[in-house]
Amino acid sequence: MGGCHPPKFIVVLKACRTARLRQGEALVAQIDVPDRNTETPGIAAMGRSRAAACVLAALFAAALGSCAKPPEVDVVMVDYRFIPDHLTFEHDVRYRLHLENHGKETHEFTAPTFFATADIDNPGYFNRERSEILMQPGDVKDIYLTPRRPGTYDLRCADHDWAGMVGGITVK
Repeated sequence: MGGCHPPKFIVVLKACRTARLRQGEALVAQIDVPDRNTETPGIAAMGRSRAAACVLAALFAAALGSCAKPPEVDVVMVDYRFIPDHLTFEHDVRYRLHLENHGKETHEFTAPTFFATADIDNPGYFNRERSEILMQPGDVKDIYLTPRRPGTYDLRCADHDWAGMVGGITVK
């Protein structure tokens, strides 16, 4: 079988959304496997097989680690205030923003500049402009997002900011 190349195994691992891999991207590794017809069996071939197994184990561990649950930031809305009224995020870290409306009125979680600079995994909860999330009394919503730009951002309820329902968001 002169002139043939040794076979290669391609390993593709779908990865969860992380700072390094975006949704839909894959982690790919190519491992050369010695051709039994051209390689001399022995320690060198066994070493390559062991190295290939180590690479595969490392790739699987990395993929599993990237699927860990994201940190959760909880916000409760009651009539005319956010609890807490200031949120802090690290940039390029994926979060679960957990919102609950315990008030008797409809509230908005409005942060247009913040949302414009973040990657949002589930934009279906947003208004058309992707600037706010409408929360009816009793609503519970989880937003999965990755803040991308450090800075400070305004947070308000668009209907009740006049009553002091305002806050802030910091991305470090």
